[in-house]
Amino acid sequence: MKAQERVREKLVELTGYLSDLKTQQGLSWEEFQKNTMLRRGIERTLQMAIECLLDIGNILIAAQKWRAPENNRAVFQVLAEEGIIPAKALQNYTKMAGFRNILVHEYTKVEAGIVYGALRQAPTDLERFRDYVLAYLARLS
Repeated sequence: MKAQERVREKLVELTGYLSDLKTQQGLSWEEFQKNTMLRRGIERTLQMAIECLLDIGNILIAAQKWRAPENNRAVFQVLAEEGIIPAKALQNYTKMAGFRNILVHEYTKVEAGIVYGALRQAPTDLERFRDYVLAYLARLS
């Protein structure tokens, strides 16, 4: 399968996660706090969405033979260096990579307030990433 096809499949997957997150954005802080199972589902959906971004980045980096990132945060740095994402957005995406690491490796220490904040902000950043990648794919065509 060609890299562009793999990226497009990941974008479809990302769109599904975006849809799931958007349906939960109306949750009040009280509802979010008291529903542990829902909160864990949101955490997992955020993690999978961020994983999609990393997968897309790694696929593009490998296909274009750009410099190999030394960690997840560096995936976004390479994408910024190559003009896929704007430099002004880089900090948001490197924070996402760090948040993903907390969700995966320090899941017992995840603060509900941080997850609630991510639920509010992440869909916008995820959509922008999708748009940046789609614009890049259009330039390749």
